[in-house]
Amino acid sequence: VDLNEAQAQYQSAQARRIAGDVQVQLSRQQLAQLIGQSPNQLARLKNNFIFTPPIPTDINAWVERAAQQNLFVNQRRVAYEIAAQQIKVDQAAAYPQLQAVAGTGWTRQSPNEGIASNGRVDRIGLELNWTAFDQTRGAIVQKSRLDAAAAYADIETAIRQAQTQTRQYYLQVTAANTQLQAYKTAMISAQSVAAAAQGSYREGLKTLVDVLIAQRNAFSAQQDYVNAQYDYLLNTLNLKAASGQLNEQDLRELNTWLR
Repeated sequence: VDLNEAQAQYQSAQARRIAGDVQVQLSRQQLAQLIGQSPNQLARLKNNFIFTPPIPTDINAWVERAAQQNLFVNQRRVAYEIAAQQIKVDQAAAYPQLQAVAGTGWTRQSPNEGIASNGRVDRIGLELNWTAFDQTRGAIVQKSRLDAAAAYADIETAIRQAQTQTRQYYLQVTAANTQLQAYKTAMISAQSVAAAAQGSYREGLKTLVDVLIAQRNAFSAQQDYVNAQYDYLLNTLNLKAASGQLNEQDLRELNTWLR
């Protein structure tokens, strides 16, 4: 029974290992698309990783920044300004158009008679063009107004989405401190249990299955702790991005956490 249980755990671990390797390769390909080259050795977090709470600590301040500085919100604002200007352009097409015109030329008649108007001719004047009625003009202007109204509604939608994302990332970042401490404590406890199980196995008090289960729990707790660290880093970057504050300096600071 112990042998079958150990083999089952081994095969299950092999399957998860293969799935993990595939995910790593896919992530490397996605990274290569971003940086333009195939990555060699990836940096890891330093052992002296320290949690840093978001500054300012007021969630409303982050939400307000998101409404004003979020990249997608500002893109929607620009799209609305363009749509509003298009209304004026379409309306202006129905206005009278006054143009100044000028021209010069030289005439010579043959045969040259006394009444011939030979010589240089200069002309200057004004031309007025006006389409008194165009049945399609009103439809064009109405469409521009509807497009502008839709663009304005997109601004409100983008603001709500940015604020929702900002609240979500802020809460995840602030909760990360407690999660990291809990996962770290669980990891240390699981490692102690695994070490104790190995000692008991040598004394004949534990079976090999008990040792394998303790080791599996220790590795699982370690994985949970590392995942919580990376989730905290990503949520921190997402929080700054959602509030429109992510810049190159933030990435440089992130690099200082890696080795």
